[in-house]
Amino acid sequence: MNDYQWQPPKTRRNNKLISKQEAKQQADKKYNQSIRFKRDQREAAFYQSSAWRKKRAFILKRDHHMCIECMKELEAGKEATGTINQRLIVDHIIDLKIDWSKRLDSDNLQTLCIVHHNKKTFKK
Repeated sequence: MNDYQWQPPKTRRNNKLISKQEAKQQADKKYNQSIRFKRDQREAAFYQSSAWRKKRAFILKRDHHMCIECMKELEAGKEATGTINQRLIVDHIIDLKIDWSKRLDSDNLQTLCIVHHNKKTFKK
């Protein structure tokens, strides 16, 4: 019997082997720190504020820690295209850059999985 177990390919970063998914997460984090948040420091400060953290926790609890789009798919009898309860994002329906005053408005916030968040974000 062969005890071989398939593992995803790894890449070397700083003399350390990591998966491609980990490498992408590190690259995204570095991008956010070095590019995105330096461009808009008001937005970066907002996402670090206690008001945002409390509101985010409230929205996650309100939406039962589930992607609302995945739940709509399941209720319609379809298979959810995203992942439920993993990498959830509290998303602004109307972007901060468009209307800063709605940044803490509960009606402007929704819980999305990474799949549905990316579909919404890159559809624009």
